Amino acid sequence: MRPNTVNFGPFMDTATGQLISFVNLPIDSATSVHREAPGALNIPPAAPGPQTAAMGASYGGSQNFAISPDTPPKSLPDDTSYSAPSGGVLAALNLQVLAGNDGQTLGMDLDDGVPNAPGSGVSVFTGSGSMEILLSESALGDGSHLEGIGCPSPTPSATPGATPTPTPTTTATPPPLGALRVSLDMDPSGNSYSDPGAGGDNSMVVGTIDDCLTTAPGNDALHIHPAQVIVQNVRDLIGWQTRLNYDGAKMRPTSVNFTPFMDTATGQNVSFVNLPIESALGAHRELTSASNIPPAAPGPQTAIFGSLYNGSQDFPISPDSPPKSPPDDTSYRALFGGVLATVNLQVLAGNAGQQSLFMNLDDGTPNAPGSGVVVFDGFGTQTIDLLPNELGDGFHGEGASCVPQDCTTVECPPVTTPTPTITPTPVTPTPTIAPTPSPTCTPVGTGHCPPTPTPTPTLTPTPTPTCTPVGTGQCPTRTPTPTPTPTCFNACVTPSPTQTPTATPAPTFATPTPTPTPTSAGHDSRLARISGVSRNVRLSPGGIFADTTNIVVTNQSAHTDTIGVYVDVMAPAAGGCTPNGRVLETTVTLAAGAKTTTAVPVTYSCSDPAAANGLSFTWVAVADHGADDQASCGPGTLQSIGCFNALADDDQDPADNRATRNGPRVIAQ
Repeated sequence: MRPNTVNFGPFMDTATGQLISFVNLPIDSATSVHREAPGALNIPPAAPGPQTAAMGASYGGSQNFAISPDTPPKSLPDDTSYSAPSGGVLAALNLQVLAGNDGQTLGMDLDDGVPNAPGSGVSVFTGSGSMEILLSESALGDGSHLEGIGCPSPTPSATPGATPTPTPTTTATPPPLGALRVSLDMDPSGNSYSDPGAGGDNSMVVGTIDDCLTTAPGNDALHIHPAQVIVQNVRDLIGWQTRLNYDGAKMRPTSVNFTPFMDTATGQNVSFVNLPIESALGAHRELTSASNIPPAAPGPQTAIFGSLYNGSQDFPISPDSPPKSPPDDTSYRALFGGVLATVNLQVLAGNAGQQSLFMNLDDGTPNAPGSGVVVFDGFGTQTIDLLPNELGDGFHGEGASCVPQDCTTVECPPVTTPTPTITPTPVTPTPTIAPTPSPTCTPVGTGHCPPTPTPTPTLTPTPTPTCTPVGTGQCPTRTPTPTPTPTCFNACVTPSPTQTPTATPAPTFATPTPTPTPTSAGHDSRLARISGVSRNVRLSPGGIFADTTNIVVTNQSAHTDTIGVYVDVMAPAAGGCTPNGRVLETTVTLAAGAKTTTAVPVTYSCSDPAAANGLSFTWVAVADHGADDQASCGPGTLQSIGCFNALADDDQDPADNRATRNGPRVIAQ
């Protein structure tokens, strides 16, 4: 018998949408929600003979008496938001009984630090800091299990691998595959999960997606509304990320539950990301998640969060909605979409009567990176950046009929000049046992998704830098199943806890001297993004690969402007590949703060793909205020100093009117 998985939040507070244990049972009076209490663990793979594992959790944030739970309560409680008179549940531990142990007496020794350090213990608040209490053998209660003996007619607990995976029985006909979309469902009451442990079939139902929530009467005090992030029409999902822009004085995200449902048969929390049950283990994959939500402050704010499943990637373990025909895995079913997470939206005091409190689910303009998903393509991972028309925003009427806004063609909140940008500095971690990656992680691959933790093969008797406040080695080193590094939605280096208006970083090419002086008219054209570039193109001699790339341009001026959009594709240096030159030259007219997306169809080919094998095309695009610099920015010159000078002479922020993107890479067939 061995520990298989640990659920550090075995219960749910449906009022806040949070998973809880005794560690985060108190409700923080400042935020009206529980603290987050991530866990860390180190469980080795099953092997014959003696083994050892370690696990633990702590609440996040500053420490005080009120937020640190007591059982039994003090005679004069320092917090009345909870009650635990006879003890508290720290976690649910799923013990796996291996085959061939019928009739055996099996044991689980809850131990001190001998012979394996560090041992069991707790960390408590003393009034001035934290104190670690190491527990002796006499203070620890072991566990025993008699498999098939000693108990009359025992009903065995469901353990991973011991029970056949249920086949979903949902009989509705799957809809056809439509356009990929990620949305906020402001009223998630119609969404549900069929729990196998309660006789269900591991299916997920998404009802009508409500983008506008009206509540009456209005609540003028600080309060929470849970919403859910929904994905539809997706194939082979690995991970996801959402960018939210909002007014921090009105409605803001306060916490995210990345696994809002529970499979009581396996004792695991699940979302759509880890809905499939892995046939080899009889269990769901574990998730890695990351979030960056700044403290509340008046005015424009931005947040980012996302998750991905751990371990190797393949088609069966990467969920689909609607299912393929035939499905590549039958352990789950999600006909009309999947729930990625529950996000708790906090309405700040004084907002009763507001009709259009908004939560703008956005692309990478004006805050990069934007929303997107990562999928498995049979060879590896592919990042799909989502455009504004592929993202469903959320709105709320607090005591008034909800009225949605246009946050697709207009930025919500409005962008001013100069545009506030997020300073891409590492986030200072809150003292906690952190299952999420260190904030000093380095972007890998596309640089969009939560970083993958570095697996640690053995327990370390000394503390790791992310294992405070315990501080003396009591906390275990987390060892999740390693995820290949090409899939890295790196949210940890995106928004810092507060927005800092800064100048946009200078381009990597040489900046001419003198620096252009901003004009009095305040012109500012931005080439926001090149998206949709395929990762690879597989070409045979004479073969072609048709594709479409999207160019996103924003008018950051305070008035309507005409903008020239010039796009070049540079072919690999060998192989006789096309295109190789100008693929788009057009003009757009945009109102103040508006943005537009232009689709650029291209056809890739190489006369000698073997010579170009492994080499990449390069996309370059510029936004030209006034559309008056074609002569200086001709085909093949978009990265030249001459083009830069021409673009800068009537644009007050010349650092953001050019973008490049490498790809696709040629793979010879």
